[in-house]
Amino acid sequence: MDIPFESAFAQQVLEAVTRLGKGNRLRSETLRKRLCEKTGLLPVEVEDGIRELHRRGLLLFQANARGQPVSGYVGFVRERRVISTEEACWNASLTAEGFDAAAIDLLSPLASRLAGMTVDDIQVLAKCLATLRDSSGLDTLNHSGPNVSARTMMGSAKVISRIPPKAMALLGLDSRLLSPSPRYLLHAGPDQDAAPAATLLIENPQAFENAVVAGLADRMSLVCTFGFALSYVGQVLPGGTTHQRRGEPLVLQRCGRKRSIAEIFGVDQLHFWGDLDIGALKIYLACRSAAPTLQLSAIYRAMEGLLLDPMRSHPYAEIFDKEGQARLSAFPEQAVDIEPSVHGLFKQCAHRGVDQEIVSVADIARLGGMPY
Repeated sequence: MDIPFESAFAQQVLEAVTRLGKGNRLRSETLRKRLCEKTGLLPVEVEDGIRELHRRGLLLFQANARGQPVSGYVGFVRERRVISTEEACWNASLTAEGFDAAAIDLLSPLASRLAGMTVDDIQVLAKCLATLRDSSGLDTLNHSGPNVSARTMMGSAKVISRIPPKAMALLGLDSRLLSPSPRYLLHAGPDQDAAPAATLLIENPQAFENAVVAGLADRMSLVCTFGFALSYVGQVLPGGTTHQRRGEPLVLQRCGRKRSIAEIFGVDQLHFWGDLDIGALKIYLACRSAAPTLQLSAIYRAMEGLLLDPMRSHPYAEIFDKEGQARLSAFPEQAVDIEPSVHGLFKQCAHRGVDQEIVSVADIARLGGMPY
């Protein structure tokens, strides 16, 4: 019986490794970069997958203290394929619906999600997929993935989002259907028509509201991107490319004059303010790769001294919802391009963090318009 991966990213990393490898090994110095490119994952997510594959004996290398390859080559061991009952039934059902071998191979990852379905249900799902493939009436449907999926795939809004992109292309389905739901960006800014000189990206909604209360929206644009959604905002930052599959996020206005994505991000100064922990700083680095002018906000000055106070900072433990960060490296992969002050913040928060909601309204007002 196969043991499920603990990491949410290990399977994607494993599949990418087997596609990249010539023979059974890869150069370690380019491994992370190429895996990020192939999977679309963040560096920290790729590292998480590499660690588990190494523990399982599927990736072979000399590891450093972070469980990452040191140098030279990384070898890999292909898992022995065991065809599950669901996969056998899925393949037979797809064949019965006229899918060729190439399509069946691309659709095989769906088999791992079929546990709990009867043979009849699996056959119906294959028939729904065949109907969708052959449909000429898709243009009459709202081109939203959840809408089309619910109307064509057994009443489920989620099935289409599970189909691998290459399978979508082979079946002639619009890649925009893979967008799981509308993406929202919360904005606040001045009432006047003139564009603000600066935009502040804020990680969490309560801190965004605190910044509005502090009056920052009277003189600059504020953007709440809800934690890890910052990774998709990187697609619309200056210098980035909007991902055609996901499209541009919809702007929801908290206060002030409504502005377009181009107005919000096409400013002279672009600042970032999130939690003071490893995860938030690595999100900042991911966004900065799309927008080299992005800087940390001076609001971090009000937070860094708190890391030395055990009453106002916390370890990376489960009760603080940060147990995953205990396994992350506090040393950024993008070290060459990062200024010493940001290196310093990574070192300071190596073992403890401070959430951004701790900052007072007075400190937000005082520091919010300046870079760190």
